[in-house]
Amino acid sequence: MARKVNTKFLIILTLVVGGGLVAVLLAQKLLNRRDPDALVAESETHLANQRYDDALLSMQRAVNARPEDPALRVKLGDVYMHRIHLDRGEFPKALGAWRSALEVNPSYLPALERLLAIFRVESQRSGSPDVINRTYTELRDLASRIAAQQPDNYAMAGLVQAAVIEPWTRGVTTPEPQIHAAVEALQKLMELDPAGASHPYWIARAHLQFATNQPANQRQALIDQALSVIDEALERQPENAEMYWRAATIQQIVASLQEQESVRDQYLARAKDLARRASELAKPDNENYLQIMSHAASMALQDQDLARANQIMQQVVEALPDNQEARLIQARVLATDPSRRADAIKILETPVKAAAVTPETVARDLELITLADLVEMRIEYLSQVNDPAQRQQIIPKIEAELARLVQRLGDQHWLVRLSGDFAAARGDLVEAIKAYERAREMASLEGATNDRKYYEMLLRLARAYRRLGQTGQAIALLDQVLNVAPGHVPSRLELTELLLEDRDIARARQQLALLRQFGATPQQLQAVELTIAMVEGDQATSASLYRTLPEETPAQMRNKATVALRLNRRDEVIRLLEAARKVEPDRVNIPLLVSLYVADNQPAKARELVDEALAADPNNRQLQMLAQQIENPDPQQLEDFRRETILGIEDEFTREIQLFDLERDLGNHEAALQHLRRAAELRPDDLGVKSAMFQVALHERDWNRAEELARELAAADHDDAGGALIRFQLALARGQTAEALEHAREAVRRLPHFARSYVALGQALAAQGRFDDAVTEFRRALERRSNNVEALRGIIGCYYALNQPDNARRYIEQARRIRPNDPYFAELELDYIQRYGDPTQAFAARERAVEQRPDDPMARLQLGQVYQQAARYAESRRNSQAATQHLNKAADVYRKAIEKWPDELQFYASLAEVQVALEQVDRAEQTLRQILQRDAWKETAAPHQLLAEFYARLGRIPQAEFELRQAMIKSGSDMTVRLQLANFLSQIGKVNEALAELEGVRNHPAAQRQRVEILLRAGQVKLAEEALQQAIDANPDALDLKAQLASVYFATERYDQAMRVVGEVLAQDGENVLALLTRGRIRVVRGETDAAIADLNRVLELSKQNVDARLALAAAYRQRNNWDAAIRQLEEAVSIQPLNKVLRQQLVDMYASAQPSPRWLEAQRLVDETRQMPQFQNDPDWAAAAARLWRRRGVTENALAAIADARRLSGDDTLLMDEYLQVLLNARDYRRILRETETLAAGDEAPAWVYHFRAMAQKGLNDRAAALAEYERGIARAEARNDQAGIGQLIQSLGREIGADDAIRHMGDRIDTEPAWQLLALHLYHQSNQLDAGLALLNRVDQSKLTDVQKQQFLRIAGLIYSSVSPVPMAEEARDAYLQLLDLDPDAIDVLNNLAYLLMDTMRPSQPEQAVIYSQRAMDLLSRQGRSELAVQDTHGWILTHLPGRLDEGLNILLEVANRGADFPDVYYHLGEAYLRKGSVDNAIPQLERAQQVINDAEARGFQHYGTLKVRVEQALDRARLAARDKAAAAD
Repeated sequence: MARKVNTKFLIILTLVVGGGLVAVLLAQKLLNRRDPDALVAESETHLANQRYDDALLSMQRAVNARPEDPALRVKLGDVYMHRIHLDRGEFPKALGAWRSALEVNPSYLPALERLLAIFRVESQRSGSPDVINRTYTELRDLASRIAAQQPDNYAMAGLVQAAVIEPWTRGVTTPEPQIHAAVEALQKLMELDPAGASHPYWIARAHLQFATNQPANQRQALIDQALSVIDEALERQPENAEMYWRAATIQQIVASLQEQESVRDQYLARAKDLARRASELAKPDNENYLQIMSHAASMALQDQDLARANQIMQQVVEALPDNQEARLIQARVLATDPSRRADAIKILETPVKAAAVTPETVARDLELITLADLVEMRIEYLSQVNDPAQRQQIIPKIEAELARLVQRLGDQHWLVRLSGDFAAARGDLVEAIKAYERAREMASLEGATNDRKYYEMLLRLARAYRRLGQTGQAIALLDQVLNVAPGHVPSRLELTELLLEDRDIARARQQLALLRQFGATPQQLQAVELTIAMVEGDQATSASLYRTLPEETPAQMRNKATVALRLNRRDEVIRLLEAARKVEPDRVNIPLLVSLYVADNQPAKARELVDEALAADPNNRQLQMLAQQIENPDPQQLEDFRRETILGIEDEFTREIQLFDLERDLGNHEAALQHLRRAAELRPDDLGVKSAMFQVALHERDWNRAEELARELAAADHDDAGGALIRFQLALARGQTAEALEHAREAVRRLPHFARSYVALGQALAAQGRFDDAVTEFRRALERRSNNVEALRGIIGCYYALNQPDNARRYIEQARRIRPNDPYFAELELDYIQRYGDPTQAFAARERAVEQRPDDPMARLQLGQVYQQAARYAESRRNSQAATQHLNKAADVYRKAIEKWPDELQFYASLAEVQVALEQVDRAEQTLRQILQRDAWKETAAPHQLLAEFYARLGRIPQAEFELRQAMIKSGSDMTVRLQLANFLSQIGKVNEALAELEGVRNHPAAQRQRVEILLRAGQVKLAEEALQQAIDANPDALDLKAQLASVYFATERYDQAMRVVGEVLAQDGENVLALLTRGRIRVVRGETDAAIADLNRVLELSKQNVDARLALAAAYRQRNNWDAAIRQLEEAVSIQPLNKVLRQQLVDMYASAQPSPRWLEAQRLVDETRQMPQFQNDPDWAAAAARLWRRRGVTENALAAIADARRLSGDDTLLMDEYLQVLLNARDYRRILRETETLAAGDEAPAWVYHFRAMAQKGLNDRAAALAEYERGIARAEARNDQAGIGQLIQSLGREIGADDAIRHMGDRIDTEPAWQLLALHLYHQSNQLDAGLALLNRVDQSKLTDVQKQQFLRIAGLIYSSVSPVPMAEEARDAYLQLLDLDPDAIDVLNNLAYLLMDTMRPSQPEQAVIYSQRAMDLLSRQGRSELAVQDTHGWILTHLPGRLDEGLNILLEVANRGADFPDVYYHLGEAYLRKGSVDNAIPQLERAQQVINDAEARGFQHYGTLKVRVEQALDRARLAARDKAAAAD
């Protein structure tokens, strides 16, 4: 029986035996892993199998097992080096491993050699001087250690010295003794190693660097030393290729140091010969074979010998087939010729055998360099390829390769620059500029701004700006490049071209001289000289230089043809283009050549050329158009053919777009719009169509559609500014200036380098009336793009708004220089001459326009107008004879125009105007009546309207009314004529008749508006408001009616309500004239002058004849102390409504009030002229006006005579009694005043001013009691008839002349309830220093009852009272009052000044840092308004003396105020304190004594407001005198 098997035992046994075997094997394995040599072998096996992670792990274990072995550490570095293709971050680890080997053994040669190889590569990279210095220091240290172990290694010893000299030549500061020591060491090495080419080279380089640092006239000895060293070396080594290469390099450096072009060329020729000899001697086994040959190739390229350069590099590639660097250099050589770029790309695309992994190959990273070059070449190739299909093949390759570079290297400036190049090649210039600017910023942060690549990037950036028209930005960039790299010829050539585009010939000539100095080629210099001559119009020089231009190749022929075209050499252009066409038929501009044949009267040749081109391209529409033009040049038939051609386009979208362009070109707006809308239906997402539709929506004021399109365009970033510019356009069009400004600022933030952003910002600021700020932004736009039309228009408009026509002229001249053929600026120039200069200077241009455009009626009209302006100009200079001659010329122009265009009404009206000026009134009437004989007009209203206006101007009122009623009959009661009649009737005082004319059409919105205007003009404000409210109730959407309601609110000083309604109107219609006018008027009242001027100028743009706008503008300019502009507006208003008596009176007043001196002669002339007009001859008001003028001029007798004349005309012996009494008061004839008024004052109805004059006369006779009695009698009489205005006038006069106490006593209970009286009392309390009573009254005033104007008056007096309270001023309350005032009127100069002074002098502690904010704002406003105020300057100077580092600045301002004769003591006190702070006691005392004297004089006159200041002055004087005594004692 078989024995039973014990299975369990067998299993255990097996486990035991097996476990022992495993244990044995495991132990053996562990023993092997602890053996470093085995681990090294294992690592090498892994490396051979490309198992890099395993190789690294094994080598790390080996190092850990034997850490004291430097060889293992070197091998570990080698493993890291092999892994670099996986992760660039392994490179520092390799360096670290090799460095750690040196920590174990500082002399370990393999580690030193590896590190030296790395740093030799690194030393050739660009960088800042600090980076270069660190690299060479490391290199020198490594080379020194190796040389110490290898005493016969002369190359290494030479490298040690070269590492001293080379960084010095690259800008690293190096002690001169150190350089001399290096040279001496190299000289010894030359003796030991006569075959070494690098030793003499670095000695020569040192001599040349010393020469570079010397003045030009002291260089030659050092240059001779350098050349001597090299020549001797060449004699010793006549077959040494490296020596020739080094010698060629030295010759190039010497050439760069020469100032004379001929000498420089000699050295360069020698360098080229040496380089060629080097390439002939070089052998592939030479250590520097590749460098020698590539240098020879570069020298061949300098001679533009691409064939030889490529031949040299092809020889190298064949000798070194696996050398990637050689292939890279050959590709670079080929890429210099655009036609060979495809070949260059093919070379780089072709793979080569991978180079052995060495420290040098890793450091050089040729794979990465090749990829970068390939991307650059593809981008350059893309920029020259036009075929869309081919471009679409190239673009994805570039995108993929760029992505690889970014993945490998991260975010580096040169990669961002490459992305900019890519964007530019795609045509996306905005994106390119963004990338270049970002790369520029990154390079600056990286310290990489001092190499050729950086300058080339800036040049590309400048070219991108130039292509976008940003010439100013481009010029600034190029200036920046040339400041640090003056020898960068491409940048200097680009700058010269830009300057010539801007016609800045002087600077262009400077650049030409510098181009000669820095080695531009003869061809480049010749091109610049030729362009300068052509821009200057120097035909002789241009022709001479043109003859020297080469024409050997087709490219040269085309280039010369371009020049010939600019020289108007048609025959030459044809000859050259035909010659080029024979060689390269596809690269000649056929349409240009055809047009030249047509212009040269060779239609057969032109047709032959077109037929030939059509045979090759039968569907070319441009060629078809040319054929039609040759066959039949009739414009209508050409238009028809163009339309037929477009209709033949199969693609409907393209067809609609081209039809849109056609109709737009022809001026058919509606037809164009239909095609655009159809295109939008076909492609609703097309951004170009959306953009055009957006502009249409703005034009049609379709705000909902515009907003929808703006959102879509913004979402697509169509404006490259995140939609900011699109939203700006919409807001500006809607009149939403605050929103427009916000969007414009966002555009500047997003596109800070583009002119259009600053144009938008300037336009937004101008829309708000901030013209000075707008000018700044328009200037910034012009800095970036000097020919920006919108910026030029904007800045010219702003200067006109600021009444700075001279500045406007400067920019008009700039515009004319840059855009000489732009008709807009040509017209602006003529307009300037006619408005501000001598209009006769515009004669020639206007006469030439008539010759050039004989069928243009506008040209004829403008000629007549310039003759009329010249007549007015001559009359203003009292040259009546010249004025008459000019008027006769104008009349002749208009008569001839009537002969040519007998139905143009404007010529009849203009001729009649001239005839009136010539005092040929009957002829003028006949001229206008001729229109009634024209068939086109005799049954229309227009001739009668012209006649009505004519008669009205002459004061022939009945005839004017008759003609208007005839116009009504002829027009069938046309609404426009009816409104004109109603307006006329109201102006001549027939208010009821005017309203009756409107009664039958009272529900018509225009009639309702006119009715309200008539009621307002008649002073019936309440009726006007009621009528308006009824009309608005019936037409709640009628914006014009709402605008009128706002004007009613304005008339009744309800400014807040008016602004609310105006805001509603303008939100829906940003160009509502009445709303803009009302807002402008309110802003004038509130002192918001700049904003007011913006509104009112906009009104005049929309309604040039708007007299109300001119009146308000005059008031605004008067606020700014701009009297010239104010007067000009009133003069324009009078010319528009010459019979408007009020306008004439205001103009007289403006003349008489003008600053710095009244214009008495102009005022007198206007009064005399008006008194001669038929309608005003018997008007006593104009005799009164003459009396007022003579009185204000102090000519008593003439004033009295004029008053007598006025009384005679009026038949009233008491007429002008107030003016009469003022004349007597001025003459101090007090007793006559009392006699003349005695009877009048005895009556109960005597006006208040009678008692004012009687009181003044009694005061003049030194009878105060009698004066007081006259005031009291007048107040009693005024109270009896409830004459509140009279009471107020007398109380004001009483307070001013007698005393505040008496005045306040007569106010009675009014002071408790009536705001106007409360304000008067507050002024009197402040005036009389009764501050406690003033405070009590301030607390009683109910501010809710105050009008806007009263609220500002209240806050002003409150601030003064609070700050004057003593002994402790209520400074915080005063500050709050002033801040509230600034909320209402931010530009209130007096408030800014008071607040600044309060913060400086009254607040405790003093707050000069806060105060200067307000004082500076006040100074800026004054500067903007072109004026100064001594008190404001004093405050500002005083504050500055308390700010760190600004004492002298403040002192100078205070001195200027004092020197201008300030009559207040504050400035002298401030000057004294400032001198004390400066330590100048001798200067302080006179100023303080002057302050004391002014205060004493004021107190002697009864002025008691200097109490606090008086104490301060006395205390300061005590301190000053004590300091003076101490100073004297110290001197003794």
